[in-house]
Amino acid sequence: MRARFWIQSIVIFIFITLLDQTSKYFIENLSISDGQPLLSLGWLEIAYHQNKGIFGGALSDLHPSVGRVLFSSLYGLLFTLACLLLYFLEPKKLPKLHWGIVLYASGILGNTWDRIWKGAVTDFITVYPGSSQQGMAINLADLAMAFGIITISFSLIADYKKIWLENDSRRTLLIERSFQFGFSALLGLVGFVNFLVVTLFSVSFLKANLATEHLTAPSVQVEIDSLIRDFLIGLGLIEICFILIVVFSGIVFSHRMIGPIYAFERFIEELLSRSSSVSTEPPKNEFRLKRADHFKSLEKLAAMIEKRLRNP
Repeated sequence: MRARFWIQSIVIFIFITLLDQTSKYFIENLSISDGQPLLSLGWLEIAYHQNKGIFGGALSDLHPSVGRVLFSSLYGLLFTLACLLLYFLEPKKLPKLHWGIVLYASGILGNTWDRIWKGAVTDFITVYPGSSQQGMAINLADLAMAFGIITISFSLIADYKKIWLENDSRRTLLIERSFQFGFSALLGLVGFVNFLVVTLFSVSFLKANLATEHLTAPSVQVEIDSLIRDFLIGLGLIEICFILIVVFSGIVFSHRMIGPIYAFERFIEELLSRSSSVSTEPPKNEFRLKRADHFKSLEKLAAMIEKRLRNP
């Protein structure tokens, strides 16, 4: 079942991404100028636009290099978050949330690819809301992201109770603080070491390739040092965000690792307390693990212990 889930997700993901890139390639090769309408339907217009900002052209007045690097990195972090959510929420049987995340991740990748290679995103669908003369230019990737956000929001509201089992004893993310914090800190340390290695490689690479005979003038060296400084600041911010994502993911991973043992302990404590009070009533909650949990043999062991305590 999990293999089928991932195969379907990857197929839909690739299809939406290729459809977005194909539509942009077709528009770009029509040899029309930026803003020239190809088809006009009143409030909707098909026209070629180079968008250096974000959704709808917002923040397009930023410096080209800043916008290119900033938005590419931002979309990369959002894509990472979407993939992690898809993994964490896969076992919960939430199809609306699942497909919403797939749509959102597909749209992110389509626009991120454009920013990395072209420095701008190709928009070709312009919507004029109401009587406004200022249109909002979007593309298929933007539509996928928008529908993804709408679907995710609807699922979080409609399927809230399905996120946890009715008899779930693990309603908090931190159930074994020392273990979970230690595990997350270890992952964060690995991420920090990776940051140091990437930083050392990047600085030495830039210095070795930019410090040539043609770039030895003091003014040029100042510009090179400024470029490297800005690069390190951006890299540091990205790595900080990534390490925070890794640390939070470690807490969730460790929750899945320690969760079955925690639930089993709670169940045994309840059985022993009821056994000591000489009660013949069955326990309030049947012991069962989540779909994503490991140690499924604990369910059979719990049933055997419960039966033995009832019939000593």
